[in-house]
Amino acid sequence: MGQGSETIPDDYDDLICEQMGERNRRHRQQERSLKNKVHAEVAAQLKRHGISKTPARPKGAKVDCQCKNCGIPFTARKADRARGWARFCSKSCAAIFKDRAYHGRYRGSYGS
Repeated sequence: MGQGSETIPDDYDDLICEQMGERNRRHRQQERSLKNKVHAEVAAQLKRHGISKTPARPKGAKVDCQCKNCGIPFTARKADRARGWARFCSKSCAAIFKDRAYHGRYRGSYGS
């Protein structure tokens, strides 16, 4: 062996991983701190201008529908109705309807 060849200690990988983990943890803390400062500044500016919150974006027009299984009226989005969705008032009504359609009767819960 020539000069300058040193052996790497057995715990070298553990030390590197520990150092990198600490560096990543500090970095995440700094990012969170900066993000919180930005949110606080935005909230302060909105408050100064008399804006309490950003207005909610409308989710689309609503239409009145009737459940194909139980007949109960419910509201659904017009876009969902156009896709062929929103035929039932709940997931359980949809399951019962499909069970009847495919098997000719409602079988109830599994295991009964």
